[in-house]
Amino acid sequence: MVNADPYKIAAFIPSVPYVIYFEGGDRRLFELLGKVGIGGERAVGLGKFEVLEFGEVEFLEGGKAAMLLGVGRPVGFKNAVGEWAVRSWRCTHGIIGPLSVLLDGGVVEGDFEFEDVERADSPCLKKLSPLWIWLS
Repeated sequence: MVNADPYKIAAFIPSVPYVIYFEGGDRRLFELLGKVGIGGERAVGLGKFEVLEFGEVEFLEGGKAAMLLGVGRPVGFKNAVGEWAVRSWRCTHGIIGPLSVLLDGGVVEGDFEFEDVERADSPCLKKLSPLWIWLS
């Protein structure tokens, strides 16, 4: 069976006007998705959006700093600027955390990696290696 999902939501907590980056598809499909809505609570009207502009974006291949598009736990970095928070996540066999994480929109400088965290006593894993883009 072929995967029919036309998109993947990495992080979706908009509190200001936002930009959605995606690969493939066509404009009509994306405009229809805006009318249907994405995320939870679509039945009560949440997650709907209007496409104001449509175009291509060129991403840098590398750089000195990167902006997170999701919650991450950077390690080995030179500097990290943004909002840090302490979070925990419930899994089938308990709780992972509390952990200090850098929230989406944060900027990480230097040679960095992201740490995914798992519980030692169960198969629970929390991915804390978000999507990110290089900044010039």
